[in-house]
This record gives sequence, C-alpha cells and structure tokens, in this order.
Amino acid sequence: MALLTTHRLFIDASTGTAYKGWNDFTQVSSPVFYAGDTEQLEVYLVNVTTSAAFPMESVDFPASNITAAIGTPGGTPAASGTSWSSISAGTASWSSPTLTVPREATGGYYTLSITNGSPALSATTASLTKDSTASDISAAIVAAVNGQSGWSAASATVTQTGDGKFTITAKGTNSSTVYSLTIAVTSALTGASGYKGSLAMTGAGVTTLLGSNTQVTSTLEVQCNTGSGYQTYLQIPCVVRAQVTNP
Repeated sequence: MALLTTHRLFIDASTGTAYKGWNDFTQVSSPVFYAGDTEQLEVYLVNVTTSAAFPMESVDFPASNITAAIGTPGGTPAASGTSWSSISAGTASWSSPTLTVPREATGGYYTLSITNGSPALSATTASLTKDSTASDISAAIVAAVNGQSGWSAASATVTQTGDGKFTITAKGTNSSTVYSLTIAVTSALTGASGYKGSLAMTGAGVTTLLGSNTQVTSTLEVQCNTGSGYQTYLQIPCVVRAQVTNP
C-alpha cells in the first residue's frame, strides 16, 4: 500500500490550473494514484490576483455537489468520489506539551498565553503565524515572560516534531526560584474555503483501466454542479499504478 497521502489541489477557477498550496504557484503535475487504495483529496477553488501581498484569494464552490473522477475523457470513470465535507479554517490547539498548527491554515495568527499560579504570572506572546518556526515560538515566549514584573531568565525549549507540531516546555525565574510554566493557545488563524473527500481506487473500472500494465496515464477531473448546470474546474494528467500486493 502507498503511504497515506492527501492530494491537495488549489484550483485556479479561471484557468483550470492546479497548484500545490496556498500562495504556492508550483503546479501539480501528474499526481499518482494507487489501485486498491482509498485516496484522500482536498480541493480548493482560488483566484490568482495581481497583488503581491495577497497573490491568491479563496473562491467558494457553488455547493458541495463536487465530483472528482479518474478515467478517459468521453468514457466511464474508472473511479469517482462524490461525498465531500467542508474544510473549516484551521485552529491552533494545545495538548500539553504539544502545540499543533494546522496545515490547512492559510493566514491569520495565534498567540500563546503563559501563566503561573504562585507567584502569579500572566503573559501573552506577540502574534505568531502558521509559518512561525520553533525559534520564533521560543523567542516569543521568552520575550513575553521577561516582560512581566518580577520575572526574568525565561527559557523555552521548542522542538518541531512534525508538520505543524511542536513540543514546548517553558520556565521562568522569580526571586531566584525557577518555575515550570503553563501554556495555552488562542487561535485566530484563517483557512481557504475547500472540501475534502476520497477516491476509492478499488472498483472494476480501475482494473480495466490498468489492464496488464503496471501503470497507465489517465485524467483527473474535478467538476461541480453549480445549481444551474455543471462546471468542470480541472482536467489534468494523472498516473494510476498497480501495487505489488493486491489489497
């Protein structure tokens, strides 16, 4: 089986071009799908602007009546996905000692609050963004604690453990005593309007498409029922591969 992957498609509503990420203009070229897998997809509709500050803006799909399909144009789809759920704006969360900054966030900010019971401490970091690094987070915590009366020599050990995941421990000194500090997060992150669903590459159509080949080039299409008709937003080449072990 292939590693669990999510195919993320930021589709330019005007040109039908698929990009890899928010404000990332790297085009998606021939995504690979494996026979027997249930492939996860996220689809976003965007408009490319002429603004350097905001190169992409989110466009709402007319409805959740979306179909993603793989197959030969003019023929019966080898696989299709028609069940979708909306993607909400990403929210940063804290579960000690892990901070999670969601990958689907596209903008906005979050702050960390650092507290202690006795002696009392209540500090809030400057705004952090989805792109803030472990060093940025550590520096923000240290600055927030050291800025409070009676507190000094703050330290924060921040280690990135995954995509958008950080483990954090923070300490501060008051009257020569070092205290372990409590952390919480307040999120004001934003996200693009999109939908997530799946493509089951398990039907007879996939077997027929592959035939005796180990891989074939096919077409990935994303279409939406706008309420007054159908609109095709994307049609790009894709690759369908057979697996060594048949699931």
